[in-house]
Amino acid sequence: MAFGVFAFHALLPPLLLAVTRKPWTYFTFNPWLAQLPSYLSSGAPVEQKLDFLSRVAVFWFSADGAYGFPEWGFAVDAMDLVRFLAMSLLVAAYFALVLHGRDQGRLMGWRAGTSRAGGIAGAFAGSSGSRRGRAAWWAAGRRCCPWSVSCSPGSRAAL
Repeated sequence: MAFGVFAFHALLPPLLLAVTRKPWTYFTFNPWLAQLPSYLSSGAPVEQKLDFLSRVAVFWFSADGAYGFPEWGFAVDAMDLVRFLAMSLLVAAYFALVLHGRDQGRLMGWRAGTSRAGGIAGAFAGSSGSRRGRAAWWAAGRRCCPWSVSCSPGSRAAL
């Protein structure tokens, strides 16, 4: 259950964008991640390492648009992965408790009088809410390079 919710968080937005706008033309993991072990063992201050690790983009999808700019994009950074994992574990715990309570209720002869779909719909509606973090979605008119926190339109700054 937790893996399914995690995949739901990571893959549903690019799938919806591919269906409703334009199929993605580019997907990649951050190529800088290969240098992560050497960075973590470097002499940089711990605060600087933690700050960078909280902002680093892990992977992203994008679709080419007119004039070389992306039509749309979806980037996932390290904090998104933490949030996806936390929500996945919460939804999995919810279902485990519901199933356990249902089994316990059956053993005692108790039957719930409310709709069974309400809790499931609430769990998925709460876990699929809009993203309120940094600009992880971008489209024509509001471009953001996923590999850089601050990047001007048209620039391709690398780490």
